[in-house]
Amino acid sequence: MAENSITFGDGSVILLEKEKLQESAIIIKIKNKTNIESIITSDYDNFSFIDVLKIYRHKSFTVYIGEGSYGGDGFIYLTDNKSSELVWFAFFDFSDPFVDVIINNDQIITTTNNDRNWTFLLKNPELINVE
Repeated sequence: MAENSITFGDGSVILLEKEKLQESAIIIKIKNKTNIESIITSDYDNFSFIDVLKIYRHKSFTVYIGEGSYGGDGFIYLTDNKSSELVWFAFFDFSDPFVDVIINNDQIITTTNNDRNWTFLLKNPELINVE
């Protein structure tokens, strides 16, 4: 999938960027909205392989987390347990690998190998909090 983005099951993509660092906090904002067809056509050579490091099965969805082809890459993706279809997939080239995951009500909290917590809202994963 595209770097620094969230891809949804319907093919829509939200491109994200790291806005700035404030006292070691990462602020992420929406850069653009597009679709997977446009990304494949324009940026096909910039894709990464992924390695799943952990799988967490919840009652209605399954969460996969891990790393990409390079040392700083991390990803998280959700599939619907009934249909096995993609709900959303987030990939970052600056996060570091995600190695642990906790489900807390409507949030997914992932931890990187550098002990940073990334919190994603289930229904609005583009609203990311990094601590």
